[in-house]
Amino acid sequence: MGAMHHFGGTASEQTDFRHSVAMKLDHAKFCDLIVDALGRFV
Repeated sequence: MGAMHHFGGTASEQTDFRHSVAMKLDHAKFCDLIVDALGRFV
């Protein structure tokens, strides 16, 4: 992760980028959990 400062402009932009990626990953995990729970109930 040390080379991340070479990717994209300012530090705040990089933080926003990482945050949006994290949100997408969390959303995917959340959807998987919901599908899992529904699969168990059905």
